Amino acid sequence: MNINKWQLYRAGLLNFWYYDEEDFYFADGKLLLRGNNGSGKSVTMQSFITVLLDGRKSPDRLDPFGSRSRKMEDYLLGEQEVVDREERTGYLYLEYKRQGLEQYLTTGIGLRARRQGAMNFWGFVLWDNRRIGRDLLLYKTEYSSEEGQEQKIPLTRQELENRLEQGGRVVRTQGEYMELVNKHIFGFESKEAYEELIKLLIQLRSPKLSKDFKPTVIYEILNESLPSLSDEELKPLSDTIENMDQTKQQLDQLLKEQRSLKKLCSQYDQYNRFVLTQKAEGTIKSHSSLQKLKKQEKELTDSLSSYRDELEKLEKDMSALRQEKELLTEESKVLKKHDVFDIEKEKIDIEKSIAKLEDQNRQKKSMLSQKQSRELDLRSSISKEEDKTCEREKEISSLLEGLTAEAEESRFSGHELFLQEFDKCYRDKYHFDFWKKEANEHYQRLEEILKVLQEKARTMEKYQEAERELGEARKELDIRRNEEKKWAEYFEEEKEELLTQIHRWSKDNKELLLFPEEIQLLARYCGELYESYSYEEVREPMFKAYNQRYQGIEKELLEVEHRIKEKEQEIKEKKEELQEWKRKKDPEPSRHPETLETRRQLEKAEIPYLPFFAAVEFKPEVTPEERERIESAVTQMGLLDALIVPEKHLDRVFEYDRVIKPNPQILAYTLCEFLYPTPAEGVGITAAEIDSVLSSVLVRDSREGSAELKEDGTYRLALIKGHAPREERSKFIGKEARRKYRQQVIDSLVEELEDLKAQR
Repeated sequence: MNINKWQLYRAGLLNFWYYDEEDFYFADGKLLLRGNNGSGKSVTMQSFITVLLDGRKSPDRLDPFGSRSRKMEDYLLGEQEVVDREERTGYLYLEYKRQGLEQYLTTGIGLRARRQGAMNFWGFVLWDNRRIGRDLLLYKTEYSSEEGQEQKIPLTRQELENRLEQGGRVVRTQGEYMELVNKHIFGFESKEAYEELIKLLIQLRSPKLSKDFKPTVIYEILNESLPSLSDEELKPLSDTIENMDQTKQQLDQLLKEQRSLKKLCSQYDQYNRFVLTQKAEGTIKSHSSLQKLKKQEKELTDSLSSYRDELEKLEKDMSALRQEKELLTEESKVLKKHDVFDIEKEKIDIEKSIAKLEDQNRQKKSMLSQKQSRELDLRSSISKEEDKTCEREKEISSLLEGLTAEAEESRFSGHELFLQEFDKCYRDKYHFDFWKKEANEHYQRLEEILKVLQEKARTMEKYQEAERELGEARKELDIRRNEEKKWAEYFEEEKEELLTQIHRWSKDNKELLLFPEEIQLLARYCGELYESYSYEEVREPMFKAYNQRYQGIEKELLEVEHRIKEKEQEIKEKKEELQEWKRKKDPEPSRHPETLETRRQLEKAEIPYLPFFAAVEFKPEVTPEERERIESAVTQMGLLDALIVPEKHLDRVFEYDRVIKPNPQILAYTLCEFLYPTPAEGVGITAAEIDSVLSSVLVRDSREGSAELKEDGTYRLALIKGHAPREERSKFIGKEARRKYRQQVIDSLVEELEDLKAQR
């Protein structure tokens, strides 16, 4: 367990109330604010405690007397009548420090208020050992053209998130900020326990605590200070309540099963009614048979009527025949008197006709008798069928009523339409095919619903079983969660202990000294241990720092060795350069290698030449300043190291070198006023040739096509006009100047050589 507790070390405000930027340092976690009444002690203290502990900024938290007159917006913006400010962003923070270690942690809030608008809030925690005002600034600086100086602009929430990166966290709600403070500073097991601490702090800060200290107040304080019941203490009660819940769930399940059985019985009734419907269908078929019989009866009746008409016709024919017979008999009597044999024959024929007619009459009567008997049978059958029809209609009516009730109960929406159609058509001819098809489809749907309900019942049984298993699993989950919570708390303690050990090691370590940035990186990685980083990754910055230190030492060693070698090489080069200058009789300007080769070729060809600077000397009356100006101008004009060659050899010097072609100016002010010829012995260049060159360069005179210079270093050469830069002194014109320059270079090289030896 970590014995180094967090202590308040510093409180800070930025752009808040009358403070631009202010820090308050604690001594051993204690702070004393002293001042006159109304100087702001209460406002300052209430802005820190308890606002920075839980992030609640309600007016009653800002006033120890509990009034709601003070608002956080007023502290940020100020009174509108006094301060013309429409918007402002500010920060408040508390810095904590481990006792005895250089380990820091900071919590704070940012606020942005606007007139007539909602106030924005964000909270933050900085855990990677960076410190506000040193490693991290809560503001950025911008130049204000109005005020003419740099201004501090507080960071926005997004800018703060970008700067914290993984070394801290920014949250947007008060609840999240409260959980962060509890997690990193206090470590209460629950948010409720932490809230109890806040309430206690609010009571302790109340002014005149002893005033009106009644027993009821003591009771309330003691009651509020009672600890909440732990999970272990509440477990038996929660188990009992859970058992009651399970019993209630079982009762609910039984009620559901009862409803399911009722629905099943209802479906069984529907099945019985369906069977009854089939019987009704048989009745309807009987009714159809009755209709057929009635139709046959009608046909027989019609046949009987036709037979009766035919009988009447035959009777009429019989009557007519009798009358005819009577007439014939009369005629027979008359005829007998005249023609006995003919009449006799005619009589026989007539008698045969009468016998035939009588035979037909008997057949007709027999047929009539049969028809009448058949009619009686049919009437009897019709009567019986009518009785059966009445009974069937009663049965049909009863069945239809039952079907209607069942259709309503089973929600068979097409029943009413089929019933109306049946009432219209059943006496003539009605087909049940479509009705039966729809009923069967509805029955199939009901069967499917029944199956679904049965499956639901089975599922509910499984659900109840799963509920019971879930209850057991939840018990196990609660146990595991409690264990997880304990291990998480232990893990957080171990992380804090690891971070504390790192800081303790960093403090006690005398060899491998880590930079503050590396310690901050280690703290950042420890905060994300096994979340974003593994243990090896957490150790990596330390090993990296070790390797960097080791490599740095090796690199420094190599650099030192390399510098020693470089210095030795420089010393060698300086020595060689010094010896070379000591060997030189006269210093000469630097020349290109090809120029040197050209002059060697001139010597081989025995062409006399002399550089300008070696052929002249300043007159004694010329001042040092004029000497420096003239030599610098001559150098810039390209004359200093140009060759003076006899006129007959001028055309033979043209590669990689410069030669002076004299153009003497008679009666003009030239270099002859400042320089005089000093021909070298054995070179072959005369004083007259040198004087001709000197008289070719004008001084303070301007003629077309001529070279010109002035005592101030200004010069002109054909198209070129310029002013020579200043040098320390004249170096090459004159033996004394060259001697002094040679000695100066030698002295400088000796001094540089001594410096290099000292540096080695």
